Amino acid sequence: MRLFKFCSLVVLALLISGCAANVKYSMDKDIYKRDVPINRVAIVDVIEDVRPTEECEGIYYNSGDLTYSSDKQFKPNINRQASQMLVDHLNKARIFKVVELRDVDNDLEKNAAEMNLLHNQGIDLVIIGNLRHFYGYQSGVTSAAMAAGLFGLAGALTEAAINPKTVGGNVEYCDIKIIDLGNKGILWKGNINYEFKKKVTFPEATVSYSLLALKEGNNKFIKKLEEICEERKIIKDPRVGVADSRPKIFSYSEYYRTIHKTIYNAVVRPSGSRSGTINATFILRSDGSLEDANILEGSSEDVLLRKAVIDAIKNSSPFPAFSEDIKEEKKSFTITIDFRYSK
Repeated sequence: MRLFKFCSLVVLALLISGCAANVKYSMDKDIYKRDVPINRVAIVDVIEDVRPTEECEGIYYNSGDLTYSSDKQFKPNINRQASQMLVDHLNKARIFKVVELRDVDNDLEKNAAEMNLLHNQGIDLVIIGNLRHFYGYQSGVTSAAMAAGLFGLAGALTEAAINPKTVGGNVEYCDIKIIDLGNKGILWKGNINYEFKKKVTFPEATVSYSLLALKEGNNKFIKKLEEICEERKIIKDPRVGVADSRPKIFSYSEYYRTIHKTIYNAVVRPSGSRSGTINATFILRSDGSLEDANILEGSSEDVLLRKAVIDAIKNSSPFPAFSEDIKEEKKSFTITIDFRYSK
């Protein structure tokens, strides 16, 4: 009867551990927070999963002892969930003004056009990296523990007190790149790792140790970001708005040339389109924000070309604030983009 009860408890524990969990932890008073956010907008690339295969399978042999890790207890796409958790933590910690999750080119620093496009959208920093480790673990059920189960609760308690379990967790971000879009360069490259190991009498589910490692690893990541910003004087050069970080523009003609060049550089020439000319009009507010954009009559009817120009205008917003000789609160501008393909 006692053996039956013990086996039932083991089966129940296995069933519970089989319920897939989200990669999510509580951001309570233990997380690191800044008093005032660094006045920058950042995006985090979806972290690439480069963990070893055996880690993803969820079983280790540690010094001859069977050890269970937590990977299979999480829902799929662990790397995307972990990326979103890092973004949520960054926002909760008030490290930057705004942080978003996006898919970007892993070699972004070599793509000047893409960096310009992102910066014109108001992005200051991009964080790229890989997930090399993410797991929690506990030592497996030993023959002594199984034998103790035959003696009921008293036997199990005695065995637990005599033979505490080894538990721990590990998270490592590797090949991290912090890219400064304004200066088109890498601020920092490196790895961030947090690992712990301890003995406990009554272990929790391995998921909890994974999430504890991730939480402390993200705390460490955030402190490193703050340190980098301090070293590079980013904190001491606050950015009130996208336009404020750019050179002051004093004349209308200079302002128009600036926005024309910005939009032209943001145009992505669509494959499958014909040659043609697109005339577009758009309304800007005095702070450079976009209110409306439309294609004018007489433009090419090619829908791909029309969409490419409207997308370029929207992606380039916000623009610099109006030059000093533009007194209006809102102003309409017109731009012409020629698409010419050699035969």
